[in-house]
Amino acid sequence: MLSEVDLSQMVQLVKVINKISGEDHTPATGGNFSIRTESKDSFIISKSGVDKTAFGIEDLILINSKGEIHTDYQDEGVKTSDETLLHLSIYENTNAGCILHTHILEGLLCAEKLTENGAFVMKGMELLKAFQGQKTHDTSIITPVIENSQDMNFLKKEFEAEFKKHDLLYGFILRGHGLYVWGDDVVECHRHLDAYTYLFKYYWNMVK
Repeated sequence: MLSEVDLSQMVQLVKVINKISGEDHTPATGGNFSIRTESKDSFIISKSGVDKTAFGIEDLILINSKGEIHTDYQDEGVKTSDETLLHLSIYENTNAGCILHTHILEGLLCAEKLTENGAFVMKGMELLKAFQGQKTHDTSIITPVIENSQDMNFLKKEFEAEFKKHDLLYGFILRGHGLYVWGDDVVECHRHLDAYTYLFKYYWNMVK
C-alpha cells in the first residue's frame, strides 16, 4: 500500500513536526501537515486534535483525493483536520509533495502590520535564496494574506484565486490563523518554512 519512499517521508515528517512543536509554533494542538504519496493519487495527513509535542508516526493517516480516510486507518474517533480541503487544493494546484501549516506568531504579526495590497512581500534578503528556484537576493517573494474563515470551501476558492494571480508562490497566510507553506518534499518544504520563520522575525523586529 505504502512504498518505502512514503515510509521514509513519513519518518522525516514526524521529525519536522516534533522540531516545529519544540519551537512553539503549534500551540494547543494547532497546525496540520501532509505529504503526497509516491503513487500521486493519495495523501498522508496528520490526525486532528493531536498534541504535537507528542506526535508520532501513528498520528499520520492515509486519505484519498476526496479526503476520505483509507479503511486501514478508520479507527473509532479518528478524523483528519477540518482544513484537509485546503491541503487537497494546494496539491491539486501545485507540484507540492509536502505541506506544513504552522502558527508562527511573527508571521501573523507581519500579516497584520506589513500587508500591502493583500500580500506580505519579502525582498532584498540573502535568505530568499533558500526558496526553490531563487538564485539571487535581488528579488521579491509574495505571500498572499487571506482572511480567515470557518468555511473551508470559501478558503479553498480564495487560495485558488490568489494562486491564479501570481507566477510563483511558496505559501500563504490566513490572517489571525497561520502560515501554509509547501515544497517538493519534506526537506524542501521544511527549508522553506525555516526561511519564512527567520524572515518573519526579521521583518517584525524591524517595525516593532
